[in-house]
Amino acid sequence: MKRFFKNIRLSFDRSFSSGQSKQLMWLAGFMLIVYGLLGALSYISEFYVPQEGEHSRWYNILFQLLDPGEGSDSMTPLFAVIVAMFGLVIFGGMLISVMSNVLERRVESYTNGETDYKINNHVIIVGFNQSIPSLIEKIYKEHPDSYILLMSNKESETIRDCVRSYLDDKIEENLIVIRGLLTAKDDIDRLSLKSNPKEIYILGEEDDDCHDSNNLKCVIEIAQRVIVRERIQCHVQIDSDTTYSVLQRVDFCKTNGIGNNIVFEPFNFNEIWAQKVIATNPKSEYNPLDGEGITKESQKNVHLIIIGTNELASSIAVNAAHILHFPNYKDGDFTTCSHITFIDDQISNFSKLFRSQYRNLFNLSRWREIEGDECLDASKGWIDPFAGEDSPYRHLGKTNFMDIQWEFISGNVYDDTIQTYLKHCSLNEGEITTIALCFESSELNASVCLALPVEICKTANQILVRQKESETTVSLIQKLPYRDCVKPFGMMSECYNENLISNKYGKLINALYSRISNLSETDKIQQAWDTCSITDKWSSIYCANMIYTRLRSLGLSIDKLNKEDLNAMLANSDIQDDIQATEHNRWNTEKLLLGFSSLSDEEQSEFRKLLSDKTVLKQKKKGLAKSDMKHLDICSNEVLKEIDPDIVRYDNDVNDKLWELHCIISNTK
Repeated sequence: MKRFFKNIRLSFDRSFSSGQSKQLMWLAGFMLIVYGLLGALSYISEFYVPQEGEHSRWYNILFQLLDPGEGSDSMTPLFAVIVAMFGLVIFGGMLISVMSNVLERRVESYTNGETDYKINNHVIIVGFNQSIPSLIEKIYKEHPDSYILLMSNKESETIRDCVRSYLDDKIEENLIVIRGLLTAKDDIDRLSLKSNPKEIYILGEEDDDCHDSNNLKCVIEIAQRVIVRERIQCHVQIDSDTTYSVLQRVDFCKTNGIGNNIVFEPFNFNEIWAQKVIATNPKSEYNPLDGEGITKESQKNVHLIIIGTNELASSIAVNAAHILHFPNYKDGDFTTCSHITFIDDQISNFSKLFRSQYRNLFNLSRWREIEGDECLDASKGWIDPFAGEDSPYRHLGKTNFMDIQWEFISGNVYDDTIQTYLKHCSLNEGEITTIALCFESSELNASVCLALPVEICKTANQILVRQKESETTVSLIQKLPYRDCVKPFGMMSECYNENLISNKYGKLINALYSRISNLSETDKIQQAWDTCSITDKWSSIYCANMIYTRLRSLGLSIDKLNKEDLNAMLANSDIQDDIQATEHNRWNTEKLLLGFSSLSDEEQSEFRKLLSDKTVLKQKKKGLAKSDMKHLDICSNEVLKEIDPDIVRYDNDVNDKLWELHCIISNTK
């Protein structure tokens, strides 16, 4: 009832549009109101003079309404005419006809999403895709008392049907659907942007050929119109990995001058799922890629095998590359380095695209592209940029210091050779193997999963099976013998079950690198975040994703982790050196993935001349990174200590706060 009176127009439209019974009730109610008003007027002596022996005035008024002339003896002529006119209008059909036409148009307007409402403190969604129910459910949990205003060029009733099929009626009551184009300025004006919206989600239309471009245009238009007391979070879906990669390097708000009203938060479906299955924490349903952890003494390495090539496969690989760094790696030792493999019968084009997109990474990394019938030969086809005396990268390190090697295998997953390769990797006691089935077809992924030899299912760390719509099929597969390592992922309906790509923990990492030791100083932390570059923001986010991998690499059980044991280990100088070296390896990969490149021999020599003047060296390093996206510190840990020795201390700022970071992330004390 309270919600009814809060926005009576919206409540009326919904009630009157819900069916014939409600429409009849509204018309009956109107008749009763007219009858009551006429009855009230009859108590004015100038209108009604009771006659002895007549029916009550209420009967007389009813008779006059139904049959003018009956029951009018007690009425003055004027009042009798008024009652008769109302009778003609109501029961003669004129008013009913007029009301029916008006209300039909009202119903049609509501059904088609053409009616606007005065609302405030609402959440805005622009665009429509199959993940909408999941997003609406997430928003409702966070803002149960707020309206959710959804605008799309889809038919409004189609959207409502989609929502009804997934969500409770209680959640649907919060939803307002209007029809409009996200690129049309007049339609954007209908979003009540000046009424203090709480949050904005720009999803775009799923069939839009210019999806990312139109979404970014919509952001600019909204930012120019929105009026809020504080900057509002604007989450923007980016479908293309290429566009998303560019936004990790370019400050979109600063470039377009729109950062005063909104906080621009791009997100990508593939990136969301990649981080959910790769950047695991103690609450995650997925197994860590490194199992129980890889310590300095370990002789194992992680092997991630991705079957099927597409943008989701790329996101899985890139997010894994940010995390798979361990203290047992020694420069040039490819038996302990992490290993990422792609397998597909159309691998050639994907290999060229992936390697060109991350050219700077592959300029330094060891990799090979090989046919399926040759993949069992572990020594064949490798390209190592550091091999040979004439290598142009020897100034960066004596041997290859990149601790991840890449493999592109051309072959059909059903081929005996590929099946043998998968079995060989899974049975290898020196490898912790995870297999990710990433084909576009959910049915094909399930089929491949069933076709995997039972030896693989027994020994693999995890088998990830992509399912677009529902995990039902995989849940059945899990009931088969030795299939408990099988996990579904990639479901549209569950991509928002957790927060979108969060900068919450990235802010803490950035604060530590900004020399803010007290992680409860939220204002300082936010100020440091607002002033750092877009690449540094992503650097901090990816660093935060590796916190638990780092803790496991110390040989600590996350479930039994305590402050005393952790601090005792971190006080050991040898362990500090190991963590620092591992962090630098991670940092090298991260910077190369974000588009930075290493310096040439001549450029590095110029910096060596500045070692005596640290202020000038720091300024020149920062300027080169900003102007040319080249970084002095992309090199081996050994060379780093020669050319930029002071930078090492920054890693210890994060290590000293590992316990506090763990407590914040896991919500423990």
